[in-house]
Amino acid sequence: EATTGYASHEIVGLTPSLLRSGQHGKDYYQKLWKTILSGGIFYATTANKKKNGEIYYADQTISPILDEDDEIIFFVSVWKDATERILAEKRVREERHKLEQVLGIEAGLHSIHDLNKLIDFVVEKTSEVLEAEKCSLLFIDHDLGKLCVKGHRGIEESVVKESVLKMGDGIEHLAETFHQTKILPDTSSKQSSKIDGSLYQGETFLSVPI
Repeated sequence: EATTGYASHEIVGLTPSLLRSGQHGKDYYQKLWKTILSGGIFYATTANKKKNGEIYYADQTISPILDEDDEIIFFVSVWKDATERILAEKRVREERHKLEQVLGIEAGLHSIHDLNKLIDFVVEKTSEVLEAEKCSLLFIDHDLGKLCVKGHRGIEESVVKESVLKMGDGIEHLAETFHQTKILPDTSSKQSSKIDGSLYQGETFLSVPI
């Protein structure tokens, strides 16, 4: 009851399919039934769904119980909540993947000698690693006193051509002036950037001097 959110009177007498999360395919259930109907014990970590729709993970065994004639009379399922462990493992895999991406950027930087290709590479990989919706790489033109967009992703070309960012404008000013990485939360409601002429969709804007 504590894990699933169901009270006993709501679930007793129903089949375990009530907890199905949809994360396991037919092969999973075919293997389950083939194992226990042949007298074997089924071991698995199962993704189930709580009453409120949340997913939880259970380390589970299902064992057939036999009578004196070795006929199956019922099954016993024993499990423990493994949600915290599974989510921790997922976070480790995600962080490892991001580290591999970062190391890939390092290797790629040394192999590109064309400036335009290098800019495109940096913008693309930065977007992937940060899972950013929009990304732009700006160069400082000291003679004209403005920031020039040299590479971008998620921003229309026409918008970039029409945008002029003078030194000190908007969010970009933070990184240029203080030479520090700046993270501004809630940009969707509090901040705008002239790079696209409208509010950014999302909760965070990250501006980093290189």
